Amino acid sequence: MHDPIFIRPIAANKDKGFYAEVTESEIKAHLNRSLGDIFNWLENTNKFISALQTDTEKERSRKAKLVYNPIEFP
Repeated sequence: MHDPIFIRPIAANKDKGFYAEVTESEIKAHLNRSLGDIFNWLENTNKFISALQTDTEKERSRKAKLVYNPIEFP
């Protein structure tokens, strides 16, 4: 597996968001990951984001996903 990415707020984005520093070697390592590893990473990222979101943010996100559903609109 890879080293954890430490996410921390920056002064310019105080109360607005977060950023993560990623090195070239981490990007290259990510490109070599299996499809299963990538989907697990996505699922863990979704769980992390969900844990931080308020109910209002979750509802806004849910509604945004309903705008375009490729299954319903080929």
